[in-house]
Amino acid sequence: MAIEDYWASTARNAKDVVQYAVYPVVKVGALIATRGNSFQSNLLAGGATSLFYAGLTEIFLGREMTGFDKIAHMALAAELGKKPETIKFSDYLDSNNCVIKKRMALFKKENINRYSASLLPMLPSVMELAARKISPGLRPSDESVKDGANCYLPGKIKHNSRAIDHVLDGWGLWDGIVYAGIALLWLQETFNTDKTFIYQARKEMENNESLALKIGANNMAALFNRMRDDCGMEMIGKSDRDIMWPMYELLAKKMNANPNFGLAELTYLMGLGKLDVFAKDKHGKELKDKDGRLLVDERLWKLALSEIELIERVGLAGIIEEKMKAGEKSDAPNVSFVSRLGRGWLDTHFNVFKAITPNNKTYTEAISPRDTSEVITHSMP
Repeated sequence: MAIEDYWASTARNAKDVVQYAVYPVVKVGALIATRGNSFQSNLLAGGATSLFYAGLTEIFLGREMTGFDKIAHMALAAELGKKPETIKFSDYLDSNNCVIKKRMALFKKENINRYSASLLPMLPSVMELAARKISPGLRPSDESVKDGANCYLPGKIKHNSRAIDHVLDGWGLWDGIVYAGIALLWLQETFNTDKTFIYQARKEMENNESLALKIGANNMAALFNRMRDDCGMEMIGKSDRDIMWPMYELLAKKMNANPNFGLAELTYLMGLGKLDVFAKDKHGKELKDKDGRLLVDERLWKLALSEIELIERVGLAGIIEEKMKAGEKSDAPNVSFVSRLGRGWLDTHFNVFKAITPNNKTYTEAISPRDTSEVITHSMP
């Protein structure tokens, strides 16, 4: 299951929500095991929880990479003019495909949030160590600590003490920050996760393969709107849907009839603007008629049809071959040393995860229950 798919279902699956309760549960166990010693219990609970979240993030990261790669790998190879077998995960950072760029931006955001949450449970221990160094007067005797006494009991600091003493003595505050941070992560992952083109595509293929349903024009409409949202454009509303419907029907027909015309091809066509058919002014703003409907540029419509025909005829492999013959290969970007380290970490992580996990060639993710915000009506075979 990809991270984005996972997050969309956390509120509806008890087993997924349990992860957010790890810290308080471990904290209680650590207090019992250390006989109430706050420093030892904080260190034990914080360390165990941080390792748990970091490990979980690593698993989600690897699964997200492989799921993303299944959809966009060939599209990226065709865009960059590289052989598919030479494409590394870090190459996604160089894509100008707007749906890939949006997914990579969300990918970064996901992992920043997750790794930050992984470090947060160590905060009480860090603050206690700071108290020992900054304000020695707060430190209890070694004998008291050995006897299992709490290191900084509430009420020990007088109301007129230094502000730093109150800050360092606020163990309820630091635990509260940890709880609040984990709660914020849960809220973000459950209710505020962006639904991207890549997400929508995986959902479509999950139902197409597991339920043996044909792809319909309405599915193409959903994917097209996700693409436009990823690319920072206004989604197609009801008033403009009829304009695009022949295009949606054509794409659905191609996908149902040709096993080599799939999500990678749609990612290439849509994300690179190959199916952009609306007229624009000199500033790039889409034009509308007096009734507020988008205007179609007939020249762009014909170009879009020719792009679809080309993809169906030669496939992405043919596009790659043509670009390589013409020497249209993207040069390696000039990136900083830090960026190279980050890219190396991504590629290593991806390769290791692929090596230790089974090769699942289907798109089925077995998401249960289905995200109710993504209910889609399919055409029956």
